[in-house]
Order: sequence, then C-alpha cells, then structure tokens
Amino acid sequence: MGLRSVDVLVLGIVVLVMASACLNQPTRTNTPASSSTSSLTTSYRERGDVNPPEILDFNWTPTKIVWDKVYDLKVSFKASYPPDEISGVKLIFKPENYSYFITEYGMRRGDYYKVFPNDSRVYELKPVDGVFDKPLEEFEVNITNITGGAEYWIIIQVQTKNGRTVEYKRKTPYLRQYENNAKKDNLTIMALYLLWWGKDNNWDEYAGSDFSLLGAYSSMDMIVINKHVDWATGYGIDVFLINWPEPGDYQDHALKEYFLKSDLVAKGDIKFAILYETIWRLVDSHPGWNLSDERNIEILTSDFEYLSKNYFQHPAYFRVNGRPFVFVYESKGFFGDINQITILKETFDIYLVSDHGHPEADPKTTFRDAIWGNVAKRFDAIMDRWGYEHYSEADMRRWYGWCNINGIDFIPSATVGLSYKNAPWKFDVPEVPRKTELLKERIQLALKYVDPDIKILFIPEFNNFFENSYLEPSTQDGFKYLTTLKSSIFH
Repeated sequence: MGLRSVDVLVLGIVVLVMASACLNQPTRTNTPASSSTSSLTTSYRERGDVNPPEILDFNWTPTKIVWDKVYDLKVSFKASYPPDEISGVKLIFKPENYSYFITEYGMRRGDYYKVFPNDSRVYELKPVDGVFDKPLEEFEVNITNITGGAEYWIIIQVQTKNGRTVEYKRKTPYLRQYENNAKKDNLTIMALYLLWWGKDNNWDEYAGSDFSLLGAYSSMDMIVINKHVDWATGYGIDVFLINWPEPGDYQDHALKEYFLKSDLVAKGDIKFAILYETIWRLVDSHPGWNLSDERNIEILTSDFEYLSKNYFQHPAYFRVNGRPFVFVYESKGFFGDINQITILKETFDIYLVSDHGHPEADPKTTFRDAIWGNVAKRFDAIMDRWGYEHYSEADMRRWYGWCNINGIDFIPSATVGLSYKNAPWKFDVPEVPRKTELLKERIQLALKYVDPDIKILFIPEFNNFFENSYLEPSTQDGFKYLTTLKSSIFH
C-alpha cells in the first residue's frame, strides 16, 4: 500500500511536541463531531496559492469494532495538483486538545493523560502505486490499535514539488476508550446520573476535597458526557437514570441539548430513563402528595405529556416490556385518589416504578388515608429504599417476597454511600459509609434478589459528590469504585 511509519526517533520527537502543545492550546467544542462524510477544513501554508492541492474522495471507515469500540480504521483519499506533481504527503492522527478542562474546570495537569490518553501518530505516505508520478494520486492508510477516549483529528499535509504545502483536517466523533462491557451480560445495571453540575456555579457549594478527575465540570459539555458514558458502560452500567426536576430547567436543557446529542448516546451506547422529582413538582401536604388534589393531577398530566413528547420516544430511552421506564421519587408518599396512578400508567403507557420498599415500612402500614401495600400494587415495580445502612437482607427478602406474591417486579439497589456533610443542604440522617469493601457487600446482597423477570440492579449514584455517593473516577479514589462494580458484576 506504499505506507511507511516515520522513523522511531522522529516519531518520538513529533509526539512529544504534540503532547506539549496539547496542554497549551485550548480547544473547546460542544457540537457533534464531524462524520466521515462532512466537508474538510483547509488551511493554506502559502496564502497566495490560487490553485492549491485538492483532496478528493476523502473517507475514513472503521475496520475493527469490538463491543462498540473502534480499534482500527482505514483512511483513503486522492490528492490532486494539476499541472504540478505532488512530492510528499503526510498523515497525522492525534486526539483533540481538551486543555480547557485544566483552564476552565481546574483539572489537575497530572490527570490530563489519565483522562485523555496521548495517542498521536504520524505517517509519511506514498501513493497506492508506490510512485509520485502523476497529478492525481491515490492514498490509503490503516490506523490500528487506537487507544480512544477522545475525538481524533485526521490531518493530511500535501507538499508539491514547487514547495507549496496545504493542510486538510477532519475530526472524528468521540471514539471509545473502553469496550462496552455493559452489553456483555443480560443484567441491567442502572445508575442515578445528575445533570446539575455547573448550574449557578454549584461546585462552589461543594465542601469536599475529592473531585472528579475531570475537575469541576459542566453537565452542558458533550465531552464530559461522552467520557461519563465511556467510563460507565466500560465498567458495566447499562442505563443512566436521570433526575428530572421540571420543563425548561437547567437539567432538562442539559438532557435535551447536550446529553441526547452527545456522540455515544446518539449512537446507542447507553440507555437513559427519567427519575421524576415529586418533591420539586407536586404540592406538598406535609407529609406526602395528595392525589385527590386537582393541582397535583394537573401537574402530573402536564409533566408526563412533556416527557412523552420530548423523551419517551427517543431510541435510547430504556424500556421494560416495550414501555418507557419511569421512577417516581418519593412516590411512597402518595395518598388520596390512588387510582390516579393507574390512570397515569395507562394514559402514557409507561412502566412505573415506586420506592415503597422502605426498610421500616410494612405493606399493612397506613400512611395518611392510604394502605402502603395497596398504593405499591398500583405500580409495575418497586425499588428498595437506598440510603439506609441498616437495610438488612431480611428487609430485602420481605419486599422481594411480597412483590412475587402480588405480581409486581422488584428492583434491588446497592448504594455507594450517603452523607450530607459536603452538601449545601443538611439532613439529620445516619451516614452510610462509602467504602469499596462495603459497596462490594451491598452488590453481592442485591444480586441475590434481582428479579428474574426484569433483571435490573440499581446503583445510587454515579456522580453525586454533594452527598458522597459517586462511582465516578476521582482525584482521591481513581477508578476504585467502578473497578469494584465491574469485578462484582462479572465475577
């Protein structure tokens, strides 16, 4: 094919120069990356050239994909410069520069290559026929063993015999660093995912010392989202359960305009579902949410119409038995006209999940005018109430058995931890310790009670630094918690 790699010494010098430049020339994009059919970006070394070399039929095609990860790709193109002849062609393949993570998010410089691996290559090319002897030459190059974890630039530099050089650029979408291990089994791991970071500079309210490896990032950043999806699915998470507070909110905008448009979500590497925030939406009866209150019915109907229109039909939306999965937070506080739960399910054809599996509750318990078990039966599934260190195996077994008897599904959870000491809000509840050995124990317990009909395990949470509940790789813990999850699931 006429390809030769640059001599090892020269390549080493080029890579070092690129690595240095990577941390000094910030580039930030929050629009979807170019595909292989997009137009080329061209820069001219010699501005006076009115007839520069042209690149024709440019294409890059993955040639080896394993579990959504592109390992190898092929680049092909033609270079034309009539009437002069081309004297040399070079192809540079290098990751995008994300140094704004350092300058804007405060990422530690030493963490940059932990997050965005340095994977730059330089190739000097010869035509397919091996000789520069005509004004239109064809070129091919196979790029193998791609590390991934970034968007990549494919840069072609064409030099003519009269000394003119022209550079053509094209950027790939985000290429995964990890294989999508979540797809390798039939167990659905769902993790709570927050899109609130960056709202009103809320990182300033965080009192902790352990930060994401990404720094104090914004949830309205597609590279952040791609990185989270790459990490999460690479370590076994299938679904992000995304808390949704209200239409038009910061998180709603981040979900609609950034999360769903990010490369890995758009191509189906992960599913998502909605956690409906009752405490931010419904009229509080102190305690509970009265379903006989017409204001609450109007809010629920309007909100679910919005969710149905904007999210439920999305191809990446997570479904159970063909119906969109919706978890209603604090729905254990419903009372009044509980038939409204059934109406909501049937109107929007959704798979509705509650959190009635509280460790201190009994199905016969009466809350306001509603019997706990009677309300729970209106849902398709119940989840145990995470965030309680004293949630015992007996509690999980009791609710698992009750679900089996009453013909509804059960979703066990394994919490990462819980504490409000670093959050701007305070609640007087016992701390749930965040330790890898405890997470492993919680996962092992929950796995015993995974419902065979739906096979879902819930992990709260992926990135709640405020409440000390996060799997996300951090400055103090690295990848320890994701590694614990993966080893526990695939053991």
